[in-house]
Amino acid sequence: MDRTPVRSGPAKRRAALAALALDANQPVSLDRLIEAVWAGLPPRSAVANLRTHIAALRRLLGDRIVAVPGGYLLRVNAGEVDVHGFQQLTESGRVALDAGDADLAVRHLTAALGLWHGDAAGEGLPRGTHLDVRFASLDEGRLDAFEDLVEAKLALAEHGDVLPGLRQHLAHHPLRERAWGQLMLALYRGGDVAAALHAYQDARGALREQLGVEPGAELVALQRAVLERDPALSPALPEAGAAAGISGPWRSLRQLPLDTADIAVRAAELAEELAAFAAAIRRSTGARGPKAPWYDCVRAEGARIARGPAPGAVPERRPQVTRS
Repeated sequence: MDRTPVRSGPAKRRAALAALALDANQPVSLDRLIEAVWAGLPPRSAVANLRTHIAALRRLLGDRIVAVPGGYLLRVNAGEVDVHGFQQLTESGRVALDAGDADLAVRHLTAALGLWHGDAAGEGLPRGTHLDVRFASLDEGRLDAFEDLVEAKLALAEHGDVLPGLRQHLAHHPLRERAWGQLMLALYRGGDVAAALHAYQDARGALREQLGVEPGAELVALQRAVLERDPALSPALPEAGAAAGISGPWRSLRQLPLDTADIAVRAAELAEELAAFAAAIRRSTGARGPKAPWYDCVRAEGARIARGPAPGAVPERRPQVTRS
């Protein structure tokens, strides 16, 4: 089947075709087709009218529509129904995202969203029918796919690129807490802390006004992290541990122990190791001078370690730094 647009007729006829396409290659009973075409109580002539619509569709699509006992079936080949392609691509994108392959996730999710046309599923079809639940599920899947795509781009440090789309997304769907968190993170990573905090207040205002609830725990925790300028909010840094003679997944500063002064190694040795690690990151990222986002953290830790723990402090057991 080519992608040449065809006029399938009035809204009720298109609703019948939509019901067949959503369950393509499976029998759809007359009762389910009637529920998809008419809202509320159907007319007494519903079966006759439905058969008239199906006959018109068969003239348009040929033997694609097959009569089966008690209903009809639409025959399609792989890739001919965009809904199925969208669902397969979004699933592949999420698998890639979970596996840490953000590049592949972006490709799959971009392709999935490219299959959409219009603002919502079922535009122009009768409302209040059996299909409303199916359309709502598709719309929710589209929103989730967009936010998965944003997550993948954030993992690739493309925080500037996602801002316009996120703002438009939230203008239409202001109760999406995940998207608000993504907007806050993108703004923070772009250096606009004030805007990130303002976005939190916008999210809180929308939730309180429309639902009468406060933001969830994750969004509150993110606001707190922004206020504290938590290094864990920075994008993942390139693997620089090996260059500094340190083993382990040093992808970002969130993997540094919270308090390294009490690690059971000699203070001077650990301070030298942190300095080597900082130098390796500087060489890998090209970041220079005190404006580098990790600079103050590493410099302060090195100085504190060199001073040693405070007199009378009781060390806690912390994970050891593994060195190759």
